[in-house]
Amino acid sequence: MDDKRISVAVLLDMTKAFDSIQHDILIAKLRAIVISSAAQTWFNSYLSNRKQVVRIGNVFSQPLDLTFGVPQVSILGPVLFTLYINDLLSVPNHCLTVGYVDDTNLTLPPTQPADAITLLNDDLREVTKWCCRNSLLLNPDKTKVLVFGVPQLKKKPTEFICNRSGKEDRACRYC
Repeated sequence: MDDKRISVAVLLDMTKAFDSIQHDILIAKLRAIVISSAAQTWFNSYLSNRKQVVRIGNVFSQPLDLTFGVPQVSILGPVLFTLYINDLLSVPNHCLTVGYVDDTNLTLPPTQPADAITLLNDDLREVTKWCCRNSLLLNPDKTKVLVFGVPQLKKKPTEFICNRSGKEDRACRYC
């Protein structure tokens, strides 16, 4: 940090991540990791023909088919979600990535402040595109940007991209 460089960490959080998993995309990703045909059939059966019913008092709604989401309170839910977002970790070109279930951290190594904004925005743009392709949204209220460096460098105004309304390239000052 002595050579006027900063590091930036972005802590990303997905909005309703487990509920947003698209079954057809998940099945395609399972095929891509080359699981056996028997396992593919089993997962397809596990995800297919799921129904949802809403109860208010003693009145039940008509059953609706579920084509999105995996159960969170199951052993398979977090495993399937991890397989679903596994390729997200390879999307950023400049940042180091770490993922844990629905939390992903991007860390930009020490760089000049002006370069940091450009590099980080490039990676966040790619992450946003990936989220759109995979039917996931970042939660702007839980997404945080941390800047590490000497206080004089951290005071400079910076704008980082986040997808507050799901729109790519919409800038916000504080994620």
